[in-house]
Amino acid sequence: MSLELGYNKLIGNLPISLGYLNNLRYLNLRYNSFQGSIPPSIGNLSSLEEFYLSGNQMNGMPESLGQLSALKVLDLSENLWEGVITEAHFMNLSSLKELSFYKLSPNISLVFNINSDWIAPFKLRYINIRSCQLGPKFPTWVKNQNELNTVVLNNARISDTIPDWFLQLDLKLQELDVAYNNLSGKVPNSISFLNPSTVDLSSNCFEGRLPLWSSNVTKLYLRSNMFSGPIPGNFGVAMPFLMDLDISWNSLNGSIPMSVGILKELSTLVISHNHLSGEIPHQFWSNMPFLFILDMSYNNLSGSIPKSIGSLSSVMFLILSNNNLSGELPPSLQNCTSMDSLDLGDNKLSGNLPAWIGESMPSLSILRLRSNFFGGNIPSQICILSTLHILDLSHNNLSGFIPPCLGNLSRPEVKPSETEKYEGRTKDRVVLIVLTNFARLKRKLSEMRGTG
Repeated sequence: MSLELGYNKLIGNLPISLGYLNNLRYLNLRYNSFQGSIPPSIGNLSSLEEFYLSGNQMNGMPESLGQLSALKVLDLSENLWEGVITEAHFMNLSSLKELSFYKLSPNISLVFNINSDWIAPFKLRYINIRSCQLGPKFPTWVKNQNELNTVVLNNARISDTIPDWFLQLDLKLQELDVAYNNLSGKVPNSISFLNPSTVDLSSNCFEGRLPLWSSNVTKLYLRSNMFSGPIPGNFGVAMPFLMDLDISWNSLNGSIPMSVGILKELSTLVISHNHLSGEIPHQFWSNMPFLFILDMSYNNLSGSIPKSIGSLSSVMFLILSNNNLSGELPPSLQNCTSMDSLDLGDNKLSGNLPAWIGESMPSLSILRLRSNFFGGNIPSQICILSTLHILDLSHNNLSGFIPPCLGNLSRPEVKPSETEKYEGRTKDRVVLIVLTNFARLKRKLSEMRGTG
C-alpha cells in the first residue's frame, strides 16, 4: 500500500490516524506545509519501507520512529527539527539503508546524544546529516558502516580529526561532505572514490599539502582551510576529470601549474585568496571550453593578462582583481561575449578603456576596473550595456567628459540571477561609480543622475 501526498499545499499537524495504516509500505508527504511533531503512532507501521517528509515545517519526532524495522529509506530533510535524538530513535531500524536528516536553516537546534559505544543496527549506504549537532567528536556510531557510498556530515559541530577507523572502513565514496565543521589535521590521500564523485571539505582547519585523489573526483571544494605549499605540479594529471575546483582562502603559494591545462571538463576554477605568484599561464586556456567561472583574485600574480584567455568562450565571471597584473587589456577578451562580471580592479593595468567592452559583452552586469592606471576617455560604447548593475572605474587616470548617455543606464526590474548567487550581493538598482581624480566629473555625474 502506498500513500502519495507530496508536492501539495497541505497544512497542519500529521494525524494520529496515520499509524492505523498497517499495510502501508510507501509514505510520501514531502514538500507541503506540515508542522508539529511526527505522531507517536508512526511506530505502528511495521511494514513501512520508505518514508519521505522532506520540505515541511516539522519540528519534533517520537522515539517510536525507531520501531520501524522494515524501513529502508528515511528522508527527514529540510524541516525545522529541534530537540534531542538518542539511540531509541534508531533502536530497531535494522533495514535502514538511506538516512537524510537536516535543518532548513544553518542554525542548529537538534542534537544527537548517542553514546560513543553504541553499535548501530543498520548498514547505511547513504547518510546526509546537515545543521544538526553530531560533535564535538567524529560520530563513532559510523564505525561499523562499511557499506557507505555517500557521507554528508555538514555543519555538524565536529571538532576532531578524521579518525583512523574511518579510513579503515575502506569505503568507495560517491560523495564526501564534511564542510562547515572544525576538523583539523592532514587529509589522507588514501580515501577511495567512485566515478563521478564530489568532495567538500570547505570551512574547516585542515592543513598540509593539497590532497591528491584518484581521477574519479569530479567536484572538489577545499576553500577556507589552512592548506599550504604549492599546488602539486601533477594536480591536473591526478584528477583530470574535475568539473568544479575551489581551493580559495588557503595559504597556497608558488605558481599555477601547467597541469591545470589538462582539466578540459572544468567549469569552475576558483583559486582566490591565496599567495600564488608568477604569471597567469599563457598556453592552456583554449583547452577549457566549458569554463564558466574563473576567479584568481587576491593573489600575487604578475605579468600581463594572456591573449589566450580570450578563448574562454563560455566564461561569464572573470575575476582577476587584487593582483599585480600589468599591461593593456588583450583585444581577445572581446571574444568572451557571454561575460556577466568582469572584475580586474586593484592591479597595475594601463592603456585606454577599449570601446569593445560595450560592443562585445551585451550581458555585462558588473564592470569593475578600479585602482589601475587606465587613461583616456570613458568610451561612450559603455552606454550600450543595458544590463549593467555596477560600473566602477574609480582611482584611475581617466580624463575628459563623462558620456551623457551614462545617465540613461537603468535596470527597472532585477531578478535573481547566477550573478547574484556568486557575488553574494543584492542588486536593486544600477550602481555607477565612475569617480576619477577630477571632482568636476563627479559633479557632472550627479547632475545627470539627478542625485544632487
